[in-house]
Amino acid sequence: MPVIYGPVLSWRFGRSLGIDLIVKVKTCTFNCVYCQLGKTKRCVSGPEELKEYVRENEVEKELRKYMTKEGLSYIDVVTFSGMGEPTLNPRLGLVVRRVKKLVREKPIVILTNSSLFYRGEIREALLNFDVVVAKLDAGDEKAYRIINRPYKGKPPIEVIIESIAKFRSEYRGRLMIQSMFLHTNFGFTNCRGEHLTRLVEAITKIDPDVVQVDTPYRPGGEKFVVPASLEELREIGESLSEYFNKNRIWI
Repeated sequence: MPVIYGPVLSWRFGRSLGIDLIVKVKTCTFNCVYCQLGKTKRCVSGPEELKEYVRENEVEKELRKYMTKEGLSYIDVVTFSGMGEPTLNPRLGLVVRRVKKLVREKPIVILTNSSLFYRGEIREALLNFDVVVAKLDAGDEKAYRIINRPYKGKPPIEVIIESIAKFRSEYRGRLMIQSMFLHTNFGFTNCRGEHLTRLVEAITKIDPDVVQVDTPYRPGGEKFVVPASLEELREIGESLSEYFNKNRIWI
């Protein structure tokens, strides 16, 4: 995948111009069962393990090239995503500040799996984004291990939840929690029961601006993963509506 890609049409944000800070192979702290990119090729615990990564000068060069050719008039947002976890790039803060100077009024979004929020330097870098979409699929350790399959050295889910809540108190932008609801063919689900209850409790504790209720429709994940039905997603939305106004719940 190139450093600058798209634009792609996002149901959340409209026409999104993508920035990929990983590029070569899928590199992540998780190996989520539903990931549309397939299995993680390079599992790492933190930014210090990356030997190769995209730097701010390369991003600026490619973005200027795109802007000269296409302009930004048809772009709604610029989104940091791509071939893995963008917060693994050790120059994330430098890159986003450089991009901000170029795109000016366009909102800058990042999609993150939340696994590195416990690190102060990561939270500091994320403060530069207009919108942070933080993944949270589990409120208990069992569901976390089944769905996200964290790499060694990653903290327990309680630490991740506490870290997102801490970031919420520091951040002046728009924080969104994206939760993926699913079933497996071996009887696990986070769509109901204790796993759902614990996840709703965690989201309520964080108190994000928006909760995105999602399910894995796209191919690429494990074959044992089964998407939740629209009716189930609506029921989950109803559970969340006890704590959030309905305009803060996206299904």
